[in-house]
Amino acid sequence: MFYFALVFLFLTIVFGCASISNSYASAKQAEAAIEASQTAQLALGGQIIISILLVLVVVILVFIILALLYRFSKKNPITSQHPMNRFLEGGYPALLNTDTQYQFPALQDETKNESSILPSGWGW
Repeated sequence: MFYFALVFLFLTIVFGCASISNSYASAKQAEAAIEASQTAQLALGGQIIISILLVLVVVILVFIILALLYRFSKKNPITSQHPMNRFLEGGYPALLNTDTQYQFPALQDETKNESSILPSGWGW
């Protein structure tokens, strides 16, 4: 019976040590999970801050580009370079003279003859 008590005591100590080791391992695993979740929270906060900063940079760049386009559009008006759109003072003296009389072609009465509506000299 003494041997039985000794074996029982030995088994109790072994199972106790295994239980203590298991509990210690579970505690360390929980501690690691807590640290991992805290690290994930910090990383998420950093990602949010970086995203906000990138959006601000894009908005500021778009605002600067629009401001520059507005400034250039006000500063340099676009004019056509076609020669018919430019009147030189020396090239068209009749436009500067207010006494110039302009002769306009006489309009034909549309009720006379519909075949005479077309202008003469156009090949009809």
